Amino acid sequence: MGSDCFFAAVLLVLWISVVVSQRLDAGAFGRALRLMREEPQLAISLGYNLVSLKSRATIASGMIAAVAGVFLAYYMSFVGPDYMLAAETFLIWTMVMIGGLGNVRGVLLGAFIVQGIYSAVPFAKDIFGIGSDVAGAVRLGLIGLLLLACLLWRKDGLLPERLRRIQ
Repeated sequence: MGSDCFFAAVLLVLWISVVVSQRLDAGAFGRALRLMREEPQLAISLGYNLVSLKSRATIASGMIAAVAGVFLAYYMSFVGPDYMLAAETFLIWTMVMIGGLGNVRGVLLGAFIVQGIYSAVPFAKDIFGIGSDVAGAVRLGLIGLLLLACLLWRKDGLLPERLRRIQ
């Protein structure tokens, strides 16, 4: 598969994942998950099985992660247990926290911003003539400053979850 075809496949799967996630969020399942997150005792009193809800949410997100893992394995030609480090988890959580918890658009924005910084620093390294070790520190510093700024001034991220109106 050529790089153009691979990129198109990734964009198609991303679009499908976003559409499915938004449909799940807008439906009864999304409402039940929000209720479980905000008021678990109320969810129990309304008859929701919290273990079942958590399990279904984990399965839904795990299916998306599995497809992403397939693309990663294809792109890297090899994926081993030593490839996934704690730094990768920190990076993903940073993307979510910067973009905004509780909505798909916020997560996409956070991923775009953080990945943009990660991709732009090597170019800045060449322009300013700094070493690779300094560039790595600058990259982590910029991400850290952005995360700190969001935690101090935008606690819900750049695109916070909107309150839904009862219709």
